[in-house]
Amino acid sequence: MNRKKIILLFCILSIFCFAQTNYYVAPTGNNANSGSVASPWKTIQYGLNQLPANGILNVFPGTYSEKITIPNTPLPLRITRRRCPLLMQRE
Repeated sequence: MNRKKIILLFCILSIFCFAQTNYYVAPTGNNANSGSVASPWKTIQYGLNQLPANGILNVFPGTYSEKITIPNTPLPLRITRRRCPLLMQRE
């Protein structure tokens, strides 16, 4: 019985360790917002700067005209709609 409790506790703790926090960016957002789905940020760069270590930045469809500095780590961006093209222009 004790072993089952330990395994259950390990499973519950694993969920919290690997949980990822989602934040959102939309062309109609505001960088003073919280970054939630109901209150997204406006710019991708601001969102990248605010992300915690295991956060994911969800990008709503739209036009973002901004300069983005891509980090040297895996890019934590997720496009919110499938078949939505992401076009980036390099300077």
